[in-house]
Amino acid sequence: MAIAQTASQTGMSIFGVQNAVTNGNLNIIQNLKDCCCGVKTEILQQGFNSQLRTEQQTNILNSNITNQGYENQIRTINQT
Repeated sequence: MAIAQTASQTGMSIFGVQNAVTNGNLNIIQNLKDCCCGVKTEILQQGFNSQLRTEQQTNILNSNITNQGYENQIRTINQT
């Protein structure tokens, strides 16, 4: 994927990118590195955001369950 994306960004074919890497073209190698690092960073950020949303949802559920439990206890006390 990184090679295809780099090819697209540089206007070269995939074969041209492969040849450039083989021949030591530092610009192409830098583009590949930047692409891979960017994708890795985005994946890590997505995982973090997903964990954060899950934690927030869990806290809301716990709060609602706790509040419902208190309301049930108060109803029981008021009924006796």
